[in-house]
Amino acid sequence: MDGMVSRFMVQTNYNRLSRYYDFFSQGSERKFINLGLKELAPQPGENILEIGYGTGYGLISIAKMISPSGCIVGIDLSSGMANIAKEKIVKSGTNARVFINIGDATHLPHISGYFDAIFMSFTLELFTESDIPRVLQECVRVLRDNGRLGIISMHQTKTMTLSVQIYEWLRRKLPNLIDCRPIPLETYLDRNGFNISKIAVKSMWGLPVSIAVAHKCN
Repeated sequence: MDGMVSRFMVQTNYNRLSRYYDFFSQGSERKFINLGLKELAPQPGENILEIGYGTGYGLISIAKMISPSGCIVGIDLSSGMANIAKEKIVKSGTNARVFINIGDATHLPHISGYFDAIFMSFTLELFTESDIPRVLQECVRVLRDNGRLGIISMHQTKTMTLSVQIYEWLRRKLPNLIDCRPIPLETYLDRNGFNISKIAVKSMWGLPVSIAVAHKCN
């Protein structure tokens, strides 16, 4: 599928889902966001980018970790998600250090070497196979030397458990609702400018999920 067509479909889908997204994600994704952020370990004073911020849970969590002198910048394709995230950010009192944009991570609107760290949660696997390297190469560009990247993604496995089989069947039947596909995360990171420092595979409702931290190759 063409990258531009795919990104338009993702944008349309998440604009439609934005009002209901928290209902589906609270019991599953937030646990993994917390685990991923624990491994990434944002520090006070750091400048951090989140790609695919959704309704803002990760942004607010990071903002509290980097306060009072750091900043967190977010980019997401969905204006619907952005509107909800803005409301939550204001309510949380973190809006002085959170800056969000609507845009495409294959062409990040940021200067080279600006960020100390980047975070992505169930986002990279939404891009096409041809776009994933572009996203990671953009991450390399905007990270400082030895900057780190934290990623949570569906884990590609050859072990077809019942949970994996059911998920893949549902993904084929309901592609607009279940759109995260398992990817070979280690391979993508190794081939696109990153050294993996930590990686673990956890289970979400019986589905394997990768949690990785990698550093920009110098």
